[in-house]
Amino acid sequence: MGMYKLLLILFLLPFAASAQTPMSKLLRKHVSTTVFKPTDITGLTIWYAADSLSGYSNGDPVATWPDLSGNANDALQAIGGLEPTYTTGLLNGKPGLHFTRTSGQFLQTVSLFTLSQPYTFFIVSRSTSSLVSQYYLDGGAQNTGILNINVILPNTFYLYAGSGLASAAGTVTNFNYVSVIYNGGSSLIAINGSANSVSSGSTGITGLTVGTDAGYTGTYLDGDILEIIYYNTGLGTTDRQRVETYLAAKYGL
Repeated sequence: MGMYKLLLILFLLPFAASAQTPMSKLLRKHVSTTVFKPTDITGLTIWYAADSLSGYSNGDPVATWPDLSGNANDALQAIGGLEPTYTTGLLNGKPGLHFTRTSGQFLQTVSLFTLSQPYTFFIVSRSTSSLVSQYYLDGGAQNTGILNINVILPNTFYLYAGSGLASAAGTVTNFNYVSVIYNGGSSLIAINGSANSVSSGSTGITGLTVGTDAGYTGTYLDGDILEIIYYNTGLGTTDRQRVETYLAAKYGL
């Protein structure tokens, strides 16, 4: 009889412990929390994130912005003085790269990867002025896949891919996360998740220029870039919003 009671107690102990454990703790033991990463979506081609940089102090020049996608499409600057600078605590405690217009600072990929339309990109950035024309991004050849602002109409983001200028309003001196799907007449630009259907040209890009146009015509950015993500496909609404949610949460936007 003594052995029977001992076995019964040992059998009931786990249930007794569970009865005193809050349900939320029990659920956490069995439900894993998955944190989204841009690599979770197929087709990731480029991923630059300033918070992945290590060994930099505030104000240090950044000659290489490593590509986190695994495709080795690093953005580079080999000329001293033309590198953007590492800047701490820009947004939600996260660092970014500051591009100084008067210094002509920019980065460019050396690997000549090609993205044909449709393709998708995301950028977290701001400009310090809406009164001068500035490029955030361009392809490796001039005006093949741009996101810029233009003095003609301040506080407006423009797209251009060889033809078909498209635009969407946004306060460019604020930090924004901007999503773009280049897909000819069925293109899209979303400012902080607010999507606008637009029509643009159908040219693809070969390589990427960050902080100016690929022709270096003086349209240098005066502002900050914290993250850039490119996919080699036109993302559907669900996947686009997954990336937007990730960026909004990360940067407190």
